[in-house]
Amino acid sequence: GYNCSNNSTINQLDKKSLSIITNNSLVYEYVHPLIRLKKSPFSHDIWLEKNNISNNFSTLTSSYQSPPSVIMIILDAVSNLQAHRALPRTLTYLKTLGLYTFENHAIVGDGTFENIVPMLFGKSAIDLQHININDSRYEFPITDIEFDSKTNKTIEIKKIIHYPGPYDNYSFIIKNFSQLNYTTFFSEEWRESAFYNLKNGFHQSPTDYYLRPYWLSLYETLSYNKYSGNSNPKPCYLDKLLHLLSLNWLKQFLNVYHQTLNYPTFGILKINEMSHDYLERLFWIDNDLEKFFQNLYQQNLLNNTILILCGDHGHRQHHLRLTRIGSFEVKLPFFSILLPQSYKENFPIAIKNIEKNQHMLTSWWDVYETFVNILKMVEEPHLFDPLLVNWHPTTSGISLFHSIPERNCSSAGIPEKYCPCSRTQTLDITLPIVKELTIASINYINNNKLKNHQHLCIRLKLKTIIRAEVEKLEKTKIINNTTLDKNFTRLFTVLFDVSPSDAIFESNLLYDDTTKQIRLHSEILRINLYGQTSACIKDKYDLRSFCYCISYHKRFHHLLSRNKLFTSKTPIVNLI
Repeated sequence: GYNCSNNSTINQLDKKSLSIITNNSLVYEYVHPLIRLKKSPFSHDIWLEKNNISNNFSTLTSSYQSPPSVIMIILDAVSNLQAHRALPRTLTYLKTLGLYTFENHAIVGDGTFENIVPMLFGKSAIDLQHININDSRYEFPITDIEFDSKTNKTIEIKKIIHYPGPYDNYSFIIKNFSQLNYTTFFSEEWRESAFYNLKNGFHQSPTDYYLRPYWLSLYETLSYNKYSGNSNPKPCYLDKLLHLLSLNWLKQFLNVYHQTLNYPTFGILKINEMSHDYLERLFWIDNDLEKFFQNLYQQNLLNNTILILCGDHGHRQHHLRLTRIGSFEVKLPFFSILLPQSYKENFPIAIKNIEKNQHMLTSWWDVYETFVNILKMVEEPHLFDPLLVNWHPTTSGISLFHSIPERNCSSAGIPEKYCPCSRTQTLDITLPIVKELTIASINYINNNKLKNHQHLCIRLKLKTIIRAEVEKLEKTKIINNTTLDKNFTRLFTVLFDVSPSDAIFESNLLYDDTTKQIRLHSEILRINLYGQTSACIKDKYDLRSFCYCISYHKRFHHLLSRNKLFTSKTPIVNLI
């Protein structure tokens, strides 16, 4: 575990008060997350009457006071294997309640945003980032500085940049539940959230309870241990680890809406700090999660609730990622679901499908379709059966309540790069083809990604080839929704580090054995932390993982010459 106790200058008075002694002065400071009613009362009788339900339906739903609630707890960067390693007590307890765990649940993109978007919007992240060049509201003039290789000078170029608009106008599964009078919430404790700092965010609050203002306020208080990045070496607020603040708020919310009011709810609680950058931190919270779920169950706060406990992707920035099992593990996030006890009696066929689907290939597209299936159950309570309601998939996903057949990654909507079914062969890293592909990847970074920033970023050079793998491709294979050119016969993956930044990259390349043509298959991914080494282009989000700033390099070597004890080149700050 971790002890959050502070020094003698900060004293905890009670749960919601704090004394800070500064120059013999007492200052009160604490951020209170309050829960005030934001919805008109939900009436099960009105719900039945509105949908012309006969009295016979009341017998079937005698155990329901309202439509089912859906509560989702996401542990950032937690793979299926990591969850079973780090959370044995929690999972053992939840399995006594009937938890279903999905062994082959796959990612459909690299990070949180690329996986949470298909689940909540039913669209790919690329589709959600579509730029409308005809919408002048999102045009922004900028002055960019680029490097002219002909004159070896920098030049100023004025540009008009078109940004995608906010996400308010997109169909959003949480909004769909809200329209059915569900009370909704979303909480993510990091400041640089998936939807905001690196993306476009929302103009209006996307849920009834949106905790982003709460977390931003908390981070501004004197009581929070300030740190430049998301992943804080001391992940506490006063004497509590940050995940406890999230869990305590959720318990308060469920007490109000599930126990006192009995309203249906849909919400997502995302915990980042205790799992994103440090594998060991997840072990710390096993006891807390077990006690949390025990408490919810004992107080009947999970009645008529579909509970989902999951990761969003596996760990992307740890030494484990350098191993073959690590590169496989990142593709299989943890995913589990706990259903109301009454479902076993009322929906036996759907439950059999769930049991079978635990062992099938699933993805976030299937989770989206499951949410839509639940929506249809609420919209059609005269049927109120996931197999009878008028559900038809609009994506490549299949509701988890329905039987999922044997399928490949392509039919499941999983791009080849993230497919856990790929059969790769480990290669000797001294092979000429491996070095050729690695050099091609580095040249792409230097000559394409950093082409206009050579005045700011040092040119990277190969340091070490760490690992190489190859997959032989079928001629009809589909990659990223496009049929491959029949001449591309092999897909290579190379893992390498470069100097002077010590950055570690993973590159996926297609190779034509006949013409020897090389094509980059997907964006090159950095799999270790870059910290402040790219601060000179901090506004170029897509380049931060590639650039090693000249200014940082000079400053680092200056400090090194003055202090021989200074050995850490890259501070531990998260990679988004």
